[in-house]
Amino acid sequence: MFKYLLIPFCMLMASCNIQSRANPDILLPEDKPSLVLFCDNIKPECFDTYNLMGDLSTDYDADAIAITFYFVNSVEGERAFTSLELPSYPAYVIFDANGSEISRGVGDFSREDIDAELNTVLD
Repeated sequence: MFKYLLIPFCMLMASCNIQSRANPDILLPEDKPSLVLFCDNIKPECFDTYNLMGDLSTDYDADAIAITFYFVNSVEGERAFTSLELPSYPAYVIFDANGSEISRGVGDFSREDIDAELNTVLD
């Protein structure tokens, strides 16, 4: 079910001003920080991550930060996940507006963890 929700999101991202920078397997916007989330559509704990992505997308201004979700069991998601050398998922990586990695989290992370790190990047 979730993989079908990703299709309109990917189409939206493809229409944005996006450019590959430091890592050609991850598409990042040119002018704002990015939060990239990774999970699959099988693990139960990934449903929480997927819901978190929806909440974050609602709560943060799309003009201030780009939020992207990858399923690691898709071709694009596996490529991005592997290129970042993440040990496990669920996971997230935060990039600044220049495309440099600022922080990452793997495994059990909370909304508060992400909010704290995003606030550092957005301030």
